[in-house]
Amino acid sequence: MNAPFFDDWWNPILVKEVRQALRGKYFKICFWIVLLAVVVAMAGMMVGFLHDDEITRSEGRNFFVGIFACLAIAVLAFVPFSAFNAVGAEWEENTFDLLIISNLRPRQIVVGKLLGAGVQTLLFYSTFTPFLVFSSLLRGVDMVNVWIVLAGAFLYSMVLTLIAIALSTMSRVRFARIVLMFVLGGALIFATVGGIGAGTYMIQEPGVIRQPLFWMRAGMVALAAAIAATYCFAIASNLLAHPEENRSTGVRLITTGALLLSLWWLHSMTTMVLDREALSAVSITLIVFLMIPGTFFATEPEQLGRRVEPRVPKNPLLAALSIPFLPGGGRGLLLYSAHLCLVTWFGLWMHHVLARSSGQPLLDEGAAGILAAALYAFLYVALPSAVLAPFTDRAVLRAAARAVVPFMIATFAFVPAVVGVFLGNHALENMDHPGNPFFLINEVRNGDLGKQPAVWMLVAALAVLALVLNVYRVVVGVRQVFDASRARARRASSRGEESLPPPAPGSAPDALAGS
Repeated sequence: MNAPFFDDWWNPILVKEVRQALRGKYFKICFWIVLLAVVVAMAGMMVGFLHDDEITRSEGRNFFVGIFACLAIAVLAFVPFSAFNAVGAEWEENTFDLLIISNLRPRQIVVGKLLGAGVQTLLFYSTFTPFLVFSSLLRGVDMVNVWIVLAGAFLYSMVLTLIAIALSTMSRVRFARIVLMFVLGGALIFATVGGIGAGTYMIQEPGVIRQPLFWMRAGMVALAAAIAATYCFAIASNLLAHPEENRSTGVRLITTGALLLSLWWLHSMTTMVLDREALSAVSITLIVFLMIPGTFFATEPEQLGRRVEPRVPKNPLLAALSIPFLPGGGRGLLLYSAHLCLVTWFGLWMHHVLARSSGQPLLDEGAAGILAAALYAFLYVALPSAVLAPFTDRAVLRAAARAVVPFMIATFAFVPAVVGVFLGNHALENMDHPGNPFFLINEVRNGDLGKQPAVWMLVAALAVLALVLNVYRVVVGVRQVFDASRARARRASSRGEESLPPPAPGSAPDALAGS
């Protein structure tokens, strides 16, 4: 590896972050606090060992758990919080404009911040190495579990760091960042406590890694963490990019990939451990989570954008395939509808497989609940996004349109309940009305759909109304893509004609012209 390539390969943001972290007061104070805490904890445990005739297995494990708790506080709390402050310092010190005018891309900035946090994490690991080596010499500590716990803590720290970076890029306003800082601080406390609990359990129960159920759960947690980290990386990169850049396609591709991975995991779990009730519950949960990105996709500005339109594929087939993944509210609703159809089809198909093996009807045991959940999810996103689509060109109105979706869900669910309190209607008071999605889902899961035909008809009618209101903007969104594709093909054709050499004398065109 030659020196120029080595210099270009290393991210300059990494060098900047490491220099600032090592020179800053935050890292020094946290470093000495954690080091003092681990020394005090180790000394206290050693004094306790002196009163025992023999160090038992439990005491050896407790020693490692105490050391690991101090390490977890450093890498799961201090390091992500430092990354949050590092991104916020770019706004405070007005240095972000210097990064923008440089040749660094938003992805490189995010990667540099992440690598800087990774170096700080490794510094804490190197500091704790002597204590961890000493704990490994005690009885009862399984080294395989130790390596799994330490590797998991490092990856967990990187995921939390990406979440912190994404949160820090969401606003440049000081007050909003202070609010986000308190939100992140509370989240990091719970995340650190959970990480210490998981590591303690693995050390205290070394045989747990030999159980297949442990690896199933670990795989589920790893999949969720990978999806969350990828989302946060894409969000942070998009928020640091120019407003006219394509900020939507990457997130849409990530959402589609995460959905396919989730369905693959759900299929593997269904064939092994999940029954029909659990399958419907997981499918409905997946539908609910899809509403979050679907709300953002469906409320984007309808136009492609000046930097996006020239990059539409000029091939008509590729342009047609790219329609759901290009920015735009109508195209976003098209992708969201495709995701809902995919989850609904998968849930019903797996219910059919399980029903055929058990000899039960298909719509029992929660299969109809998946249909009801998909219907509600489409209604709550499609209806407000269609009404507010003309107002999504401005950022403030776009944020208001996205806030309407959860507000509408809460209004439809709780307002009838409040009215029922004043009217003395126990059904409304108990939220047994069509505005509560869980009411219809429970009705159809329990086989009581026939008792409430009006409820089903009302929700279905509203879903059809939402579909009709969105037809026009979806058609306009599709037409925009094909118009941009044809315009790019014409530009490519005109450039190709201009670059052709003039015909040689005596050629067929000259002969025809002469005749």
